[in-house]
Amino acid sequence: MGIANFAVDMLLPESATERLIFRRFDGKALARYAENGTAPKPSDIQTVVLQVNPASISCSSQKIINKVPTNAPGRFVVWDWGNDLTVYTIRGQTGMLLPNVISSGFDPGKSIIDGIVQQLDPENAVATQVNTYKGALADVAAFGQDILMRGLGYFELLELSPKYRAFTRLQEVYNRLDADRDILTLELGKSVYRGYFTEFTFEVTKESPWNWNYDIGFVSMSNIVDPFQKDDEEFPADVALVADE
Repeated sequence: MGIANFAVDMLLPESATERLIFRRFDGKALARYAENGTAPKPSDIQTVVLQVNPASISCSSQKIINKVPTNAPGRFVVWDWGNDLTVYTIRGQTGMLLPNVISSGFDPGKSIIDGIVQQLDPENAVATQVNTYKGALADVAAFGQDILMRGLGYFELLELSPKYRAFTRLQEVYNRLDADRDILTLELGKSVYRGYFTEFTFEVTKESPWNWNYDIGFVSMSNIVDPFQKDDEEFPADVALVADE
């Protein structure tokens, strides 16, 4: 466990992020790293960045307590095993899944033309003509958008969207993750949680076909950037007490 955490700690970036970043480290690659020091290849690490902040993140942590009644009414024996693992429920929206070429429009030479105009006198005849060309290009852009919307199917348009591709990569991470072998981390703010998935659902509605709702369940086993980590040495085995006869 310590070697795996060390490997993850060495691979993670130092900078904090305000977005959700999931990373899956292939267990076989980490085993090779532990055995002979062979660093994992980029293909051994799947990284998915959700492009928009989630709408809500709920955190649940419960106590693990066994309560056993005794023969005496109203008296119990209680075993307190400490805190259970923390469960994060992440709800949000994917953001606009229409490809940028549709939502933001084409840019056929726009930046170049803007640069030319900035260098010319506004009263210059050339500048006036260039601005005329800009208007014509805008009409071409609108025509191109209309062709794409009419000519491509729903999922064909989605395939052009980076946000959609990131979302499907996260679904792939969910499907491929083996919590017994792989390591999954979630970067949230300045924390890096190691854990596993419990849920991955999404909803597409006719009212919002280009902005999907999603729910992700994530169980955190530890925050690997926390300097205070629990280990077995801090919790020695209980010593049984035997009453004198």
